[in-house]
Amino acid sequence: MNKQIFIGRVGKNAELRDINGRNYACFDLASSETRNGEKRTTWVQVRKFDPEGKITKYITKGTTIYVEGTPTVSAYIKDGNAFANTTIWCNYLEFCSAGQNSNNSNQNTKAATSGDTPEVADNFNDELPF
Repeated sequence: MNKQIFIGRVGKNAELRDINGRNYACFDLASSETRNGEKRTTWVQVRKFDPEGKITKYITKGTTIYVEGTPTVSAYIKDGNAFANTTIWCNYLEFCSAGQNSNNSNQNTKAATSGDTPEVADNFNDELPF
């Protein structure tokens, strides 16, 4: 089994795309971390099966999302430089948002999708470094 977990912010609004006759919400996620005083951002492409396009409209720029899925890596050469893309074929997606005011700072709003069955996750209070 090969599974990857990624938490990040959406780079731009998701698009609904037809891939091999099936609809997918397609978007990029960015996650930043600081190591030895240097900030690094990792980008991954995410593909979430969305047959009726119900999820895609909620995946908007800046939204914090938790995804789990199978990673694939592809490589290409552009202008003589080698690049790699990581794509996560998502089987679980969770919307995460911290409280927007002091009254709700300990209450996070979550909505999860895994197949057709919505789930609600327990406390998820980790803060992203950006």
